[in-house]
Amino acid sequence: RYIHARDRGMMLIQTDGACLSNGLPQPRAGIAYVYAPPNPLRPLEDGVSESLLDPADATNNRAEMLAVITAIRARIWWGEGFHTIVFATDSEYVVKGCTEWCRAWERRGWKNSRGQPVKNRDLWEELVWNIEWTRHRGCEVSFWQIPREWNGKADAAAKIAA
Repeated sequence: RYIHARDRGMMLIQTDGACLSNGLPQPRAGIAYVYAPPNPLRPLEDGVSESLLDPADATNNRAEMLAVITAIRARIWWGEGFHTIVFATDSEYVVKGCTEWCRAWERRGWKNSRGQPVKNRDLWEELVWNIEWTRHRGCEVSFWQIPREWNGKADAAAKIAA
């Protein structure tokens, strides 16, 4: 697992979403999260990738969000001794949405700064709920926007899943 060298209760999870033919008819989306370096002896224990089946909802932003939602719900992280989960993603949409925009959207009744309904509100509400649920159990959730080239394993897995 990607565990902090000086704090065994802090873990890093890389996430990514991919949508092939984003914005076109019949898009295909996939998600991935990676929480351990590759291990040839246990290849299925370092992360998860899966396809998103409904093309009507398949966009890159939705896939990016679903990758985090799936990862946060995958395990009882606090029950495994973690007090902090850091989600590393190359998605500015997810990082800024979770760290800057969501609270303002909630205060404005899920309207953006122009008074328009927030896109992907269903997933934003689900993501916020899961973050708060995890925090209430003693495990902080934070986000780190990383360069795309640092997210190669999750990116490749999400594309294969799509």
